[in-house]
Amino acid sequence: MAFVAGALTVILETFVLGSIGKLLDTFPALREMGDHIRNAMSQILEVALLVGGFIASNSIMAMIGLGYVGSMAVMVTWMLNKTAKKPFLIPLAVGPVVTIAMGILVNLLFLIGFPLVG
Repeated sequence: MAFVAGALTVILETFVLGSIGKLLDTFPALREMGDHIRNAMSQILEVALLVGGFIASNSIMAMIGLGYVGSMAVMVTWMLNKTAKKPFLIPLAVGPVVTIAMGILVNLLFLIGFPLVG
């Protein structure tokens, strides 16, 4: 019974969606507000991934006593990416990519016998 009700709801929504879109197009302020909300959500996600990259890279590099290097690597990569004429990474990917690189670097240093601090 729930399956049938759900299917009917989806079908009804599909048919009504076009008319709802036309109705909302008559209010340009709503469209602009939606664009601003979409941009804000994207920027919040970018900042969250960047801060997460700072924290994770700091924690990873702290294992060899160089915690500040991880945070600096994220910051420098983000600044270079932001100022480049043709960015090499999308802004959302800077934090995670640098954090993965820091993890690989620490593991390689561990393999060659670099002393771990903590």
